[in-house]
Amino acid sequence: MAYEIRQIPAEEIKFFVRRARPGAAYARLKKSIVEIGLKTPIGVRDISERPAKERRRPNGGVYKYELVYGQGRLQAFRDLGIDRIPGVIVDVGEEEIVGRFLAENMMRRKLNWKDKARLVEYDTEVNGLSIDEVSERYCITPSHAKKYLRVLKGASERVLRMADENAFDMNTAEKLSTLPKDDQDLVVEVLDDQQLDKSAVMHLVDEASRLRKKGRVTKSDLARSISELNEQLRRGRERFKLRRLEYALGPQHLFRLVAEKPFVSRVEASGIDVSYFKNMQH
Repeated sequence: MAYEIRQIPAEEIKFFVRRARPGAAYARLKKSIVEIGLKTPIGVRDISERPAKERRRPNGGVYKYELVYGQGRLQAFRDLGIDRIPGVIVDVGEEEIVGRFLAENMMRRKLNWKDKARLVEYDTEVNGLSIDEVSERYCITPSHAKKYLRVLKGASERVLRMADENAFDMNTAEKLSTLPKDDQDLVVEVLDDQQLDKSAVMHLVDEASRLRKKGRVTKSDLARSISELNEQLRRGRERFKLRRLEYALGPQHLFRLVAEKPFVSRVEASGIDVSYFKNMQH
């Protein structure tokens, strides 16, 4: 469902309910509005047909609209002295206003991505809302709503449990969900067994995809790929150290040192491979 975004006079909008704004977060919101403008419009409903006595403003005049969602944004515009705020006019009843108010603030609580995805799933599959209606309800983009559903359906139970423990964020879970669920669990097991940081997920998922194309994914193959990756990193660090030494000493001085066996023995004993520089002498 598409809505036209209008510039609505902020003073003509009546709050549905007032509540205190957290200091630091509210300050960041106002700063963002000043620097880059409002990213998400508010929602209001037209109440101009109501009796004037129900719409009176404290400072005179009457309200024309009632806020449906976006209280913090509207309050920030008023505090900043900005006359008009981007908004959409929606036709909803009293119960729907309460639902949207609760839904928007639920999505802004510190829920993990899985809990937020469950809210989106419930509204699409149980309440029968469209993606556009859900995205409007939770003040997220349609693509983000689709992402919640895609990752929720694609993630294995083990990955979902990791979300409950705040071990995996949305992007990590999304990467894992590109694999079959059994392969996702193997990746998580290797992470646990090897005590790896979640940054290793990207490599393991790529490796699992490669192995799957060849036939089968196993824990031993994934673990071996980590060992090989670490070896490549070690060699890369060695080459980097030698390159730094080359730049510090100058190529000719370094090659002269590599020609001396006592120097080479000491360097190689420390685990640094100097074969590249030795071969360059021949």
